[in-house]
Amino acid sequence: MDRKLLDGISDDFSNLRLCDNISLEEAESLVERIQLKRKEILQQFDIKQLPNDGLFWCRVYGTMIQRKTRREVEDAIIKMLSVVTTIDAIFPDYLEIRKREVSATTWRKDIYYYETYIHPLIGSRNVRRLTIDDGYRFLDRCIEIYPGMTRKYWNNMRCMINQLFQYCIDRRFISENPWRNVKPKKDLFTPPRYTRDGDTVFTRQEQQAVCERAKADALRTRRSAPFGIILLFNLGLRDGELCALKWGDMEHAGTHEYIHVQREMVSDVTDEGKTKGFTILAHCKTPAGDRRLLLNKEAIEALRQIREINQKNGIPCEMDDFIFLRKRKGNISHISPRSIDSRLRRYCREAGMSVIKSPHDIRRTTLTNLYNAGMPLKKVQEFAGHSSLKQTMDYIRITDDDIETMQYIETLSIDQVKEFEDSNIVKFRRNA
Repeated sequence: MDRKLLDGISDDFSNLRLCDNISLEEAESLVERIQLKRKEILQQFDIKQLPNDGLFWCRVYGTMIQRKTRREVEDAIIKMLSVVTTIDAIFPDYLEIRKREVSATTWRKDIYYYETYIHPLIGSRNVRRLTIDDGYRFLDRCIEIYPGMTRKYWNNMRCMINQLFQYCIDRRFISENPWRNVKPKKDLFTPPRYTRDGDTVFTRQEQQAVCERAKADALRTRRSAPFGIILLFNLGLRDGELCALKWGDMEHAGTHEYIHVQREMVSDVTDEGKTKGFTILAHCKTPAGDRRLLLNKEAIEALRQIREINQKNGIPCEMDDFIFLRKRKGNISHISPRSIDSRLRRYCREAGMSVIKSPHDIRRTTLTNLYNAGMPLKKVQEFAGHSSLKQTMDYIRITDDDIETMQYIETLSIDQVKEFEDSNIVKFRRNA
């Protein structure tokens, strides 16, 4: 639908109402133009008549219009398309579409951006009237609300706004994204807080200290959750993938044992965007997340001890049973990512670590260790269940105890260069 055509009809009606001294010829000309535009609009819709009761009907962008006469249907179409379309009026339908397309974590962010910035600043604005200047004014107001806004934060919100505008384009409310060319200055945002690579991965000493505390805690309490941290260090799983594992996911092939990662536990979110417990999805975060991981000796031993603890606690360990379950007051329930996270942070504090780290930091540590050990990057990507190599590279860190970096840097010194030139191993000859 050409929205300018609808605007033209509104403008013509306004001219017809406001001109008191309009001539008969001018009035007839205006009416003729309105009728031509109306006809052009209605040609895009298929109005049909029901065979039984003779009612006329038409579907306009998913909405059914049904009237006694064709003329009434036509009038309803024009009225519906001519209504001022505000951001506040559009957002609920947009959100319903997003709930079918993206994860709960993503559309909950949409709600947050809408309630914090979009609704109070441009919610009452007609989407058809927004201009690029409105985009710059919106950005300035957002920074007033959140003075510490980083460029990454703005880009995330800008992505959501672009999705909202694309929704409007798909439904022909607008013909193009009005803020497509909004380009903020680089110095407009607060620089991101610098984070050392060592703060997002575990050193070998930290990993050993945390794993020793996890094993001791499992033996003392006779609970399986601490062994989940051991598995994270050896498998590099997302914590939601860990909590969704079943005993039937273990597979044998020759002399090797594998575990099939094929589902994930996520936060259960209400329609209002509030978190309420957890639910287990029958699939992974992405198709690439469905993978089979080879189990090393430590992972196999951890799974053996988990089975032993579960059996002693009266927790079933059949093929369709989840590996991480707990029993409280006779009731068996799932162990959640929140439980794994709280245990890990406690072990970090007990180990005297200056930076308390998360299960996601364990995942970074595992992928970094595999890469530093010489595993090909493509294999590390498959192990991680990433959709792209870029994702995997974002996880790999260079830790403070990585001595290989110093070996490379030493080759830059003058002494090293002179030693290389004086050697008889390689001779360079300039072509004549």
